Amino acid sequence: MAKTDPHEDNHNIRLAQLLQEKGLAASSLYKFPNGKYGDIYIELNHKRISLEAKVGNPHTKGNEALTDAAGRLADDLADAALALCYPHSPHQTHQLNPNSKIWISPIGGNWHETDTEGIAGMIKRAAAEAGDADAEAKKLQTTLQEVQTRLPDNELTAMAQAAGMPLPTHPDPKQRNLELRTDLWYSVSMDSLAEHLKMIQRVIERMSRTQMLLRGWSLSAVVAAGVLDVGDLDARYLIASLSAVVLFWCLDGYYLRQERLFRSLYDYVRTSETGDTDYSMDTRPYASQARNKWHCCMRSVVLLIFYPALAAVVLAIFFTAKG
Repeated sequence: MAKTDPHEDNHNIRLAQLLQEKGLAASSLYKFPNGKYGDIYIELNHKRISLEAKVGNPHTKGNEALTDAAGRLADDLADAALALCYPHSPHQTHQLNPNSKIWISPIGGNWHETDTEGIAGMIKRAAAEAGDADAEAKKLQTTLQEVQTRLPDNELTAMAQAAGMPLPTHPDPKQRNLELRTDLWYSVSMDSLAEHLKMIQRVIERMSRTQMLLRGWSLSAVVAAGVLDVGDLDARYLIASLSAVVLFWCLDGYYLRQERLFRSLYDYVRTSETGDTDYSMDTRPYASQARNKWHCCMRSVVLLIFYPALAAVVLAIFFTAKG
């Protein structure tokens, strides 16, 4: 177990009890599935909230608490994380009460002092905002960059060693630390770039699955209509079925266009030279490209084969029933 400060542990246990009195399912000294320990863990509205704390004021201990909180998000151990700084007391027996003032900061936010009621409110807001993946990713990137900028040289070196990064060998200490900060910045940027690409890839996969579903539904609808009314088919069946084919064709073309737009965004992010990303999902800059226009997507090879063939099936069912 990584925690070695009994004063901090006592505060964690007491704060978890106070949060439980506020109706929150809080657990202190929680062991995560990967074997790491967190200070306080809460599940609220199917969201995982982690509180990471240090004893001291934010000026001396804030970066450590923020680093621990950001690490919970980076390891996917929490959907939201908050950093705490408990008041320092020379008396080991000092215990928190509902009115005790505790410093708290969200990822990428500012420190402010509040009581247990305020902490409970921030936990509820964090749970409500945890579904915004773009916002959380931006906060995490900003916090990691701020933390590594503020770290003293010895802690910066320890951070690089923990990340498995080779240390610069420049003889000038200032230049060596500058190179190390640059390497850490690049490492954070590359991690952010990978997360951005994963977000785009998930959208592309969803668009592709939707197209497959549309084709399955269109085929099932046409064939089912013909089978159910095979004994009494008239012009209404023909008009309705061909209209359905055209409708599904248009929808398929729309989702194919969305897939191509996000593929264009993916290629742009993938070929970024700087590695910086703002987690944008805006595809409008690529809408004017010829292959991404709706009418071009509707004339793609797969759609030109599938939907005319489906229309031929409709005609074959109709004229076979009439013949």
